[in-house]
Amino acid sequence: MEKSQKVSLIAMAIALFSIGLLLVNNLSLQSDLRNLNMKLSEQSEILKSSNSELQTSHALIESQNEHITKIDHLISIQNESIFQLGHITSIQNESITQLQDKIRSIDNRTNSPVNNPVPPKSLGLVGWWSGDGHATDSTGIHPGTISDSVTFTSGKLGLAFSLNGIDSYVSLGALGINNENNAFSITSWIKPDLTTVKDTLSHRIVAEGANTTGFGNGEFFTNISLASFKGPGAIEVQIGATQTWSQEEFTNPVITPGKWTFVAVTYDGSKTPDGIKVYVDGIKQATVSAGSGFTGTSIPRDEWSIGADSSGSNHSYFFAGSIDETKIFDCVLTYTGIQEEFHGHSVNKC
Repeated sequence: MEKSQKVSLIAMAIALFSIGLLLVNNLSLQSDLRNLNMKLSEQSEILKSSNSELQTSHALIESQNEHITKIDHLISIQNESIFQLGHITSIQNESITQLQDKIRSIDNRTNSPVNNPVPPKSLGLVGWWSGDGHATDSTGIHPGTISDSVTFTSGKLGLAFSLNGIDSYVSLGALGINNENNAFSITSWIKPDLTTVKDTLSHRIVAEGANTTGFGNGEFFTNISLASFKGPGAIEVQIGATQTWSQEEFTNPVITPGKWTFVAVTYDGSKTPDGIKVYVDGIKQATVSAGSGFTGTSIPRDEWSIGADSSGSNHSYFFAGSIDETKIFDCVLTYTGIQEEFHGHSVNKC
């Protein structure tokens, strides 16, 4: 074989070998590409799964943000409630402080020496004796003492003192109103028996001292009574010095036996007839003056009672019937205050 043919054959063999190598490399590349595509497909699935998880996380975050917003709103409401509660607590603390001051004031008056004959001035309600089965003063300052014959019966409100007109009375002691210069107001519900209304004697509803000879002549006395003036059932008011001088005021007959009636009397301390006013069932009554008038000065005396005169151990002019919700003030009740008392609304100040 010629040399040129050998060279051609060698060249052809080399070419075929190269082509074979190329084919082998191509197959390897195709395999690599398939593997790469598979990995890319796997990565795509992973990316899709991650994207779904991200979307879920985003939804959870949005939901959490909504919850946080709601919690912030609730916290705002709670803070407002706490502020309001603090304001209410402040008001309650102020009320408690005021109540404690009042309690201390009452304690100071209650714990004052027993031998002090003149209680502190209140310029308002001095005592309130409801008659609800006892003679206790509702203000807690002036407890009354009942005589053995006093009983209790149905009253205008709750129970009432039942007095026999013979020896029944309620002793109130000293109230700090002891002369004709002291203003006062007295209110009470009364239900007199027929005897109290029809006879010609005076029957005390409320009294301080007595106007009977030997009962502290020259000493201060005052009383509100049922009396006979132009007929039975009149209201009588006396202010004066025992068996020395007195100012007396009489209404026309206005009281009916067996019927609850509201009686109120005010005196302004002016030592004039016009300073005395009488109200029956809330209506101011015309009065007629009697007695010597305010012609002197009394010796102070301070012994109050319900249902009879009171001077030491001596009592007279007893009331027969029922007396309820008696109040004594050391000032002049206004017309409005008297109306409030008549309609069952308690008044503490004038």
